[in-house]
Amino acid sequence: MSPATRTDASKTRMGEVKAMNAQRARVLFVDDEPQVLNTMRWMFQRDYEVTLANGGQQAIDTLSKERFDVIVSDQRMPGISGVEVLREAKRCSPHSMRILLTGYADMRATIDSVNDGEIFRYITKPWVNDELKEIVRLAAETARKTGAYAKNDEPAPADGAKLENILVIDAEAQTTAAIRELMGDLCNVEHASSADQALDLLEGHEFGVLVSNTRLGTTDVTALIKLLKAHHPEIVTLVVSDQADAYLVMDLINQGQIFRFLKKPILSGQCRLGLLAAMQKHRQLKASPELARRHQVEGFNGGGPRITVASRPATKPESQDGKFLERMLSRVSSLPRRLFFAH
Repeated sequence: MSPATRTDASKTRMGEVKAMNAQRARVLFVDDEPQVLNTMRWMFQRDYEVTLANGGQQAIDTLSKERFDVIVSDQRMPGISGVEVLREAKRCSPHSMRILLTGYADMRATIDSVNDGEIFRYITKPWVNDELKEIVRLAAETARKTGAYAKNDEPAPADGAKLENILVIDAEAQTTAAIRELMGDLCNVEHASSADQALDLLEGHEFGVLVSNTRLGTTDVTALIKLLKAHHPEIVTLVVSDQADAYLVMDLINQGQIFRFLKKPILSGQCRLGLLAAMQKHRQLKASPELARRHQVEGFNGGGPRITVASRPATKPESQDGKFLERMLSRVSSLPRRLFFAH
């Protein structure tokens, strides 16, 4: 693409963004309970143009005809689930920010919401009104600033070109060996068996994709995953774990904006497709840094609103120790910044 063509395309995008900002943001709420829909209308109609869909099929029919900045869908509905609605929204309305609302800690639905819907936030019922309002506000603002970029397809890399480096963080060398077998012909794959070893590698190399377990022995490394996304949004993360905890995945969506969650033992075909998609996402972020806004994380290290999730037994893993977090934050914040966007 010539410089003149790029300039014209940029002007077109900016024109689309200005036109969108001239009117109120449009929000689609999807639920099979009329009482919930009426509550959403009451809460949001003053600030947004609100559309209600009674169930998944009506939502999909509406999405085929109208444009929305934000889609908030319940998960458990007769017929078509919320994950299916957001999967379709991702396909036909990529500029929209997607939020899943549910009253159940459903592991399968939680994983699908990451892998199929690439959602912005996962919120459980009963919600806190002020928190929900703040998330919708942030989603609407983000859609307005990034929607014109989100619709662009990323061109395939040149034949023979090396793709983004992959960093695997796992105590088991077998995970790295499997990924090298899958992707070694396309990119370099490095292995780290500790958080500090991972940060050593990140200091000296640029990695587009991170593949991480949630634990390294007794150490919970989800704090590192969240910190990296908060400070380096260009890194696209796949989590590979044998832990079947819906609450863990919810936290990783809201506070780490993980791109995929794969359960061990990993399936070769599923893993390769996820890695190729992650590489494409990284290229999109590098080409259009404004898209990083769509992956803002919440509530970690004091920033942004916290999302209420159903209660679970309180634990204090090693990664939540103050000295561990302080060291991780210091090292992550000092890593070379390779992607910037205006706040």
